Amino acid sequence: MTGREFQSLIRRHLLHRMPGYSVSRNLLFRAPLRYLLCGYCFESSSDPRGFYVSEFVQPLFVPDEGVTLSLGRRLGSKAGMGGTYWQLDDTNEADGMGQVLAHIRRDGTAILRKFETLEDFAKNAITRHTNPYSPYPPEMVAYGAILIGDTNRACKMFNRLEDTLRTAKHHRDYHDEILARARRVRSAFERDPTEAIAILNRWRDETAANLKLTKFLESLPTASSPKGQS
Repeated sequence: MTGREFQSLIRRHLLHRMPGYSVSRNLLFRAPLRYLLCGYCFESSSDPRGFYVSEFVQPLFVPDEGVTLSLGRRLGSKAGMGGTYWQLDDTNEADGMGQVLAHIRRDGTAILRKFETLEDFAKNAITRHTNPYSPYPPEMVAYGAILIGDTNRACKMFNRLEDTLRTAKHHRDYHDEILARARRVRSAFERDPTEAIAILNRWRDETAANLKLTKFLESLPTASSPKGQS
């Protein structure tokens, strides 16, 4: 399915049953957006009427050009299984989407409940990430810690990021990119926390624009830490 088809499907069957959520293309998410994109991504397959649904959390303050599902899982997934696969046609659309809603209500909030605020994010992102050796978790937690004014956690995560990349078995080009931007934020943070926050706020806006979600963004206070907000 295309993004427009998913959006239409979500509007017809889910959106009115999920207060506090909005839809954009294949994303159903909590709105308005502040720093965290939390919700459900409808993933198309080679079958034009088949799809998976992933529950996910993505920090907008980490630069990205698309949706990242590394903090999340497919609905219906268990150890060794890839999640529930839905196939819809004109005869079973309502029933199939009813099953999607049932999955969301039954087990689809397992991750989202752990990311209500930025404090939750700083606390849980490391353990909820699907790859414990990835440099992304310490990077994203360091930035989240800056936004809530947690200097100790930010420094700890910056150090952990450096260690992760130094001990990586295989060097990747994107490692250099991550390290460069993390060092940029850390340097700014050590000079003046508001300077680092300004960088993260700009990255938030850019990521939202890449995802075509700008109209869902909540306004941010200037030159202050938005403690406790998601």
